[in-house]
Amino acid sequence: MSNKRVRPTRLKTAQELLHGPAQPRAKSRQFSQRSRHLDDEIHRLECVIAAVPQMDVKRRLTARNTLPPADEIRRRAPRRLPMSQRQQQRRQRTGQLIQLGVLLLLVAATAGWLKQWLQL
Repeated sequence: MSNKRVRPTRLKTAQELLHGPAQPRAKSRQFSQRSRHLDDEIHRLECVIAAVPQMDVKRRLTARNTLPPADEIRRRAPRRLPMSQRQQQRRQRTGQLIQLGVLLLLVAATAGWLKQWLQL
């Protein structure tokens, strides 16, 4: 058999039997206060979570017409564009080059026609 400490059982007095144990009431009061505190904290967190979208919209609206500091603009790494946007930019540049070529051809043709017309 192992050596275990055994708590002696104390006999309850008449007052303890009449009024009941005082300790559990204090603990239940402590638990009820803690429960109220936890309920208040849960309510506060739920309110914060519900207000996050409104706070985000408000923050975006206040920052909409402001420029970041110049250092921050320089520090930002250039963002990579999605492939679809890069292809669209490439098509636009190609279209502009074709327009420039057609315009130069028209100018050369007009100059040649004017030269021929003025020599006759």
